[in-house]
Amino acid sequence: MHHKEELNEMVRLFHETGQQISVHAVGDEAVDLTITSFLNALKSHPRKDHRHRIEHALAPSSIALDRMAKHGIVVCTHPQWIYKWFDWPFHKRLDMERGVIPLKSYLHHNIAVALGADPPAFPLYRPQLALWQAVARITEKKYRFSTWETIPVKTALRMQTMGSAYAGFQERDLGSIEKGKSADLVVWEENFCTAPVIRIKDIKAKMTMVGGSVVYDRDRSP
Repeated sequence: MHHKEELNEMVRLFHETGQQISVHAVGDEAVDLTITSFLNALKSHPRKDHRHRIEHALAPSSIALDRMAKHGIVVCTHPQWIYKWFDWPFHKRLDMERGVIPLKSYLHHNIAVALGADPPAFPLYRPQLALWQAVARITEKKYRFSTWETIPVKTALRMQTMGSAYAGFQERDLGSIEKGKSADLVVWEENFCTAPVIRIKDIKAKMTMVGGSVVYDRDRSP
């Protein structure tokens, strides 16, 4: 949507005014262009703990992973994309050439990752689906992507909670159940970490709290 020069200038402007920048990038070239724009801005105007973000970051190259890790770039991604949008004719080639939504590679490179959703552009927004696909990596037509990039559901949960809080500079207020943090939480009917993988996507919420107040209670709802 932007020429390289235009992207670089926008990133420079927002970076120098102290903003956290978030760029949607789908595909290896888009990811590389985004990283380069971040690094150009950091070179001319160094900033610590900027937490500039790449949204989606599908199929990054190994060099891109190294650059993201070295310069503290955060990835905000959505593994449920695999289920709904990766039954394309070239999905097998893409899977072999580089990892699609490579969660384990992000971990190995110590890249900060947030898992979430992408509404209204993408229809699958329930958090259970992101957790399920982080483990299952299977498309709607049953093509199973490489298991090398599968991560444990407990790790995916941390990306979804503390990872998301970190991505928004909110780790002191959100992301875990601790004294002094907002009591925003969900009680589920089953343990995600012990449930069969196929069950993860269908687990229902029993209770939801926001700021310490119960806003949903399945047992008390009419």
